[in-house]
Amino acid sequence: MNSDNTNRFTDTVENYIKYRPLYPPEMYPFLVEHCGLTQAQTIADIGSGTGFLSKLFLDQGHIVYGVEPNDAMRLAGEQYL
Repeated sequence: MNSDNTNRFTDTVENYIKYRPLYPPEMYPFLVEHCGLTQAQTIADIGSGTGFLSKLFLDQGHIVYGVEPNDAMRLAGEQYL
């Protein structure tokens, strides 16, 4: 099965930004406590979309590398961040 999802959200970026909830601020302390996340770690956000998750880590001082194959989503993420 060959399934190319790189353009899956191209026509819905505006609605994705408008209606998709942000990650809750409680998520970061959870990752620290349960996954051993430290501020010294660099984050790779694969499928970073509009950058919502990347922003959570950037706001905590992490270096974040976002990888997003969808041009429209990546552009929205660049503008958001």
